[in-house]
Amino acid sequence: MTLVTHLSIFRTILSIAVLVVVALVQSGCSTTPMPAAAKSEPAQVSAAAQTKPTRSPLRIALIQDKSLSTGETRTPQLKVEDLDPLLELLGLMGGELAVGIIHDRSNLAFARLRIDAGPEEPAAVVESDNPFERRDQRAAQRKLKEKFEEREQSWREDMQTRIGEFQGAVDPMLSMAADANHSPVWDAVKRADLFLSESDSDGNTEPRRYAVLITDGIDDVGARPVPINSRTRILVVNGAGQLGALAVLKPQRFESIAAAVRYIVGLETK
Repeated sequence: MTLVTHLSIFRTILSIAVLVVVALVQSGCSTTPMPAAAKSEPAQVSAAAQTKPTRSPLRIALIQDKSLSTGETRTPQLKVEDLDPLLELLGLMGGELAVGIIHDRSNLAFARLRIDAGPEEPAAVVESDNPFERRDQRAAQRKLKEKFEEREQSWREDMQTRIGEFQGAVDPMLSMAADANHSPVWDAVKRADLFLSESDSDGNTEPRRYAVLITDGIDDVGARPVPINSRTRILVVNGAGQLGALAVLKPQRFESIAAAVRYIVGLETK
């Protein structure tokens, strides 16, 4: 075979090889785009964040009996620090707390505290497998985190101011001696029901209501029973376990204030 023939065959093989390589490169480009041309998919929220339940605001009324009979029925006296778990709960759920007393001076107004639910942390995202998209996602998450921390700091400062004002109003009321000669129980229940029946301004979510009556239920002024909002959970607290006139409300009984508070917190955070 001559040299010319060898060269002709070599050129043919080389041409075929080049065509194969070009075809393979074109095929790869059509199915695997370069990172610069990749489309950015929207960040996906994690499954846990997608199924997060809507928080219901709370309305909680606490009524403290200040009549002489409380000493005989081992009815505890509410202290400002007893309210701390409820304040934390309101910080999570949002809502309003009202504290009043059963006393000769039945016209004393409630001490009220409204707490807005704290801002929620940004939802976690499912990070992309693409390193460029993942970089952008993380940068966006950092910005959201910074904004959240700013809102949370502002919220905490506002809530601390409100709590301080509330404690200043409620402390003199709770410090009153339990020496009232009469216990107008139903008058206090009526005022609590009025508070619990108030509607929140947004009207989007029905609040969950609690009436905590720290009393032996002895009404010695001859008042007639009054109904209370049907959607309210009623708790009666005293060491003797008696209900007195409040038996018609079919409340749940608790021996201590702490036990009643734990019950509420447990129901709302389970």
